[in-house]
Amino acid sequence: MASRLSKLSIPAVYHGGCHNVSCDYTRFSVEDLWNLQEVDRTLASNDRCAIASLEPQRVYHAILRRGPETSLEVLKCLSSEQLGRIIDYDVWYDDGLVPKRFFYWFDLLKQASPEHAVQTFRQLDDEYQIASLSGLIRIYDQDEYERLDAGFKDSLFRFPADALYYEIASADQDLRAKISSFIDLVMAYDINYAFALVTNAAMLPPRESEFLLRQFRVARLEEDGFVTQEESERLFASVDINLLRPSEIHTANHKMFSVPSGDYPIFIDQVLEQLAESDLTEAKILEVKNSFVFLANTLCATAGLDLDDRSAFSQLLMNIKALSSLGLEYSSQGDLTLGVELVTSNGAKTLFQVGNSLVRSRLNAFCAQVVRNSHLNLRQMQRLFKLRKYGMLLDWIDVNLGDILTYQDLESLKGVFNRFPIISTSLSEEKMIQVPIHRLCDIEDLNLFLARITECLESTDQRMQ
Repeated sequence: MASRLSKLSIPAVYHGGCHNVSCDYTRFSVEDLWNLQEVDRTLASNDRCAIASLEPQRVYHAILRRGPETSLEVLKCLSSEQLGRIIDYDVWYDDGLVPKRFFYWFDLLKQASPEHAVQTFRQLDDEYQIASLSGLIRIYDQDEYERLDAGFKDSLFRFPADALYYEIASADQDLRAKISSFIDLVMAYDINYAFALVTNAAMLPPRESEFLLRQFRVARLEEDGFVTQEESERLFASVDINLLRPSEIHTANHKMFSVPSGDYPIFIDQVLEQLAESDLTEAKILEVKNSFVFLANTLCATAGLDLDDRSAFSQLLMNIKALSSLGLEYSSQGDLTLGVELVTSNGAKTLFQVGNSLVRSRLNAFCAQVVRNSHLNLRQMQRLFKLRKYGMLLDWIDVNLGDILTYQDLESLKGVFNRFPIISTSLSEEKMIQVPIHRLCDIEDLNLFLARITECLESTDQRMQ
């Protein structure tokens, strides 16, 4: 069984494209897109109006970076909408509400401001209020209480004047303590509401409120770009690589302009600098930058990222920036003015698709050539690549080409076939450095590498014959 689980888990890890690679992101920064430092400065000001104007997702990531326990003053300043979105992001796992995580946030809010904690809770969707306690509360009236064992009676919680007794049905002592403490807090501000909350949570069918709430949450997350895996996967389909090229530079043979050599700056960074100095409004510039974050949200499902995985999300943004920069450099032929025009009119999504398709076109040609000219059983590799089964593809390369290629070539080939392709910039026995494919000169290096691998496979094929 362990062997079977291993065979299933390796492709699953490979498939997302973010968790399985060792990649050098030193040259990449997403601060210009993510603006968390600016958010940090706003949060540090404790200015309620300024904080309330911030986007909830950026606030959430900034709080995670600061540490929720050290952000109590910030929590007091958040609007109910912002806190509601933070709960949407943080307290769900596998489409199920996690009560312990839910009451973790409200315990922090209670420490920051008890009154604000109660007000925020009451402003949540009714389904959130009920679902947080659903399945955890059982109630007993006076007659039922009298019939219980003495030992069990001691474990119950009670309302004033013994109006109602309730049980918290969880073996987790920390969760029991947080729930009882919060119900006591609610009672202190509005005992009638507390009574209604507990009785409704106990009497409604378990999971009913959570089922409704899940639909509302999905709709809210879609506004931020979070979609199903199927919709997310569509963005990796190939498009016409000349989709954005103006007609005057669109050539029939798709020939590239003279590609800069050496260690030149990332093209999209130069375009964003030019964008900041342009006559465009701040709102338009922010819209362009937000398109990258929106795209990252859309690709979270395919990459297999949890919404609270801040490090992996930043890595995903870097990969998106890399392929978008490649698509922008190719479409504009390195012209900064045209680059500003293209990124402003198209945003990140189309640029990413062009960059991704540019790499895929080379890999498609490689697969077609090695399948046509070789007697090795490489047709499965081509099939998996066309189906975009990246996890199974990388696992297949590992298993079937490990005895043919050197370790460096094997890892480099897996890198270029990764969902977010990377290329080796330094190959040696001591160290292998891989970076995201993000420049047109990387495409030239990719062509040279694939030609060398083709020769190696053909040579092996001849020896086998």
